[in-house]
Amino acid sequence: MKKIFAIIIVAAVSSSALFGCSSSKQESSYAQSKIAESKVEATTKEVLKNLQWPGSGLAKMLPKPVAQYGEVKSNDNESFIVVIQHASEEDFNSYIESCKKNGFSEDITESDNSFTAKNSDDYSLTVSINNYGYMSIKLLMAKYKVDIEVDCEENLIFSKYDIDVFIDDSRKGTVEHGASKTFSETLKRGDHTITFKNSEDNTVTGEVQTEIKNDTALKYKLQCTSGKVIITDLSKKEPTTEEETTKKAESSSETSEEKSSNEEAYVRRLKQYSLYYIFNTEDKTVKCFGTNDTSVQEGTYTGDFENGVDIYWPKEDYHEGFRHKDGSKKAYWIDADNVEWDYEVCEVSEAQRVLDSLK
Repeated sequence: MKKIFAIIIVAAVSSSALFGCSSSKQESSYAQSKIAESKVEATTKEVLKNLQWPGSGLAKMLPKPVAQYGEVKSNDNESFIVVIQHASEEDFNSYIESCKKNGFSEDITESDNSFTAKNSDDYSLTVSINNYGYMSIKLLMAKYKVDIEVDCEENLIFSKYDIDVFIDDSRKGTVEHGASKTFSETLKRGDHTITFKNSEDNTVTGEVQTEIKNDTALKYKLQCTSGKVIITDLSKKEPTTEEETTKKAESSSETSEEKSSNEEAYVRRLKQYSLYYIFNTEDKTVKCFGTNDTSVQEGTYTGDFENGVDIYWPKEDYHEGFRHKDGSKKAYWIDADNVEWDYEVCEVSEAQRVLDSLK
């Protein structure tokens, strides 16, 4: 009797173990199938909104696809991204041809489900389609690698400040006085403003405009003065041959030797150094220089001294003013912030001697 009972118990346990194992496998297989099914549903059954094609931003650069459903993910002046639903292979191929006609016909790379190209302004377009009829369109503004080398010229005694560097009002770092530093940036295509500021007094600045349209290297020499940061753009092409260099030197020498009886000169005498303005009223040119460094600003002016002249400095691209009433020993420099600074009339020969000593 005991043997029969033991056999029944063993059989029951074995049956339970087999049933449990089988059940566990079925549940695992079922769970996996549901996960796979849910992934497919998430890809194929999501219903997007009726597509509203934007009339602004980068979307204006592309043709509108033939599509009822889609969603714009982003659209501004730097990027445009949209997802299209229920697109066919024919829709995909047709849209690519439309994009080519719209100017995206350079640096083309294409396959059965992907297309990339650029236009003449280096805007980058990518169009792709997957097996579930989802077509994505991405257009990006061109951006370039720009290396900006800054060389701060060292002063011996005065105006020995460091320079803070800004690109489009964003601070990028500091160049120590008398040192050089290179800034590597990625900038979008177009105009940019590079500003150099006295790290101790941000009202003392210098500014230059540059247009970025490819990967490039820029180089600027900075001269620190008490009133401004003077910028020399070394990126521009200088004479390369011996003949060109000689011609440039001769031209510079001839200019310095030219004297006009119509010149006027003014000086602001400070404790440590003096600042000069010398005007040539024949050719309407002006030079500004000081005894504290070797830099010389050269510009042009319009107007008359009685009512005030407008000075334009082309290298720095900004305006100042100057006024002197006939017969008066006093004159006034009006800076870019419309603040007046006292100057006095001086002999042209004095100003010329200082100017010649800087060369």
